[in-house]
Amino acid sequence: MSKGGDNREQRAEIRAAAREGKSAGEAGVSTGADKQIGHGDEQAQLDELHAEKGKT
Repeated sequence: MSKGGDNREQRAEIRAAAREGKSAGEAGVSTGADKQIGHGDEQAQLDELHAEKGKT
C-alpha cells in the first residue's frame, strides 16, 4: 500500500484483512484511528496516580 494513497484502496485492504480475521493494525493497513483507543486507559492511569498522591 502506498502512503497517502487513495482512501478507497486503503479501505478495500482493511476489508480484505477483516475477511481474513485480522484487524487493520495487524495487517498493517490502519487508518490511524485505532491508535487513539488507549487514551481512556491513559487517563485512568493518571487519575489513579493523582489519587495516590492526594491530588484528586
